[in-house]
Amino acid sequence: MKFIMKTTKLGGNWVQVETKRHIAQIKHFVTPSNFGINGGRISKLWIQDKRNPKPEGIISYDREWVKKPTKKTSREANRLYNYLLKKYN
Repeated sequence: MKFIMKTTKLGGNWVQVETKRHIAQIKHFVTPSNFGINGGRISKLWIQDKRNPKPEGIISYDREWVKKPTKKTSREANRLYNYLLKKYN
């Protein structure tokens, strides 16, 4: 299965990434921070399922975990999360 994405810069340090089923927004910086995921460059992250939108998303990080990925998180959402960590963190 191919992982197709559309990436849009939203201004400043914000980026939006969309797949067929999910939408993600992240805020990232040039240097790592204690506020970043695992001490990295992503300080805010939000992933939502387009078919079942919820304000809090299915994965959410705002300088600390709001909603961590779990075993119940879909495979595609986990793939998107791991892609974002690899590319921006």
